[in-house]
Amino acid sequence: LFQMHDNYGQVDGYIKYLLNDIVKNVSQLIIVCNGEMSEQGLEDLKKYSDSVYIRENKGFDAKAFQYLLLEKVSLEELKTYDELLIFNDTFYGPFYPLKIVFDKMTTMDCDFWGLTEHYDFTKYPHHIQSYFLTIRKSLFLADSFFEYWRTIPEEISEFDSLVMNYEVRFTQFFEN
Repeated sequence: LFQMHDNYGQVDGYIKYLLNDIVKNVSQLIIVCNGEMSEQGLEDLKKYSDSVYIRENKGFDAKAFQYLLLEKVSLEELKTYDELLIFNDTFYGPFYPLKIVFDKMTTMDCDFWGLTEHYDFTKYPHHIQSYFLTIRKSLFLADSFFEYWRTIPEEISEFDSLVMNYEVRFTQFFEN
């Protein structure tokens, strides 16, 4: 699941670069755009996916993924996947093929993983950053996975609220 937003409804080159690598590593890509997309932007995204959704620009990526997981992607569809990758347009790269990362992570025993952990405790508690999260079937088919998405606060309009109520909460909720 990929979320993006662009004030002008465009798909920048770095996003195309990212999606070119991602589609080599996933069986299906579902895209959700927060805000309007230009005709050209929509055409660009449809090169990577037949499933492109446009929604209002509210709640950052947290509410976009909530929308996909609770309204657009069925449980039956999820059951066909081994892993669920959720990532957004704040991810610049990759600097080397993501296949290397995915191959390495198949040897790790975990229910979810990401590319970076936040350890600066001056502002936020420890957490896996949400720009790139991979969730294994052992977790995304659990009732607690949907409980988490159903209980994301209705209003997320500030970045600090997003980090605390989505990123930090995701790590803490599922580590517990």
